[in-house]
Amino acid sequence: MQIEWINIYGLAFVMIIMIQNIIFAIRNKDGFDNLWVNKPVEAVEQIGRFC
Repeated sequence: MQIEWINIYGLAFVMIIMIQNIIFAIRNKDGFDNLWVNKPVEAVEQIGRFC
């Protein structure tokens, strides 16, 4: 059975770069404190996250 709609190499790459995020989430269960309050940067970050 051949799966044509999934790119195995792309999936492997995404999984590899997600490892550091998973390790961070496990070690810092409360997240982190944002010491800087910069509304334009936060807005761009949210746009990038959801688009």
